Amino acid sequence: MLLLAIVVAACGATLYLGSLIVDGRIQTALKPMQDNITQITGDVREIKGELTVLRAENVAEKYSATAPKELQAHREELNNIKTDLVSTPKILQIFGLLVLRLLPYFLRQLPR
Repeated sequence: MLLLAIVVAACGATLYLGSLIVDGRIQTALKPMQDNITQITGDVREIKGELTVLRAENVAEKYSATAPKELQAHREELNNIKTDLVSTPKILQIFGLLVLRLLPYFLRQLPR
């Protein structure tokens, strides 16, 4: 009976150590894939931010010559742009806000 307990314990220890080895190899094999996914996630986040800023620029250009009373009709769209800009990374927010503030000035300077 004691011999059986020792054999079962040895088998359990062997299985445990084997699973640790296999788990380590799986982690090693998945590491490059995880790094790629992290990189892709960062790239997608950056692209989303850039698209948000470009959309804000487009809307600013679109409504720069619009009278303030007429802007009330587009309030929801403008609020969505503002909300989207707030959720972008800080550096893109700064760029987007600069564009939103400076674009009307530059548009007024263009000959009509």
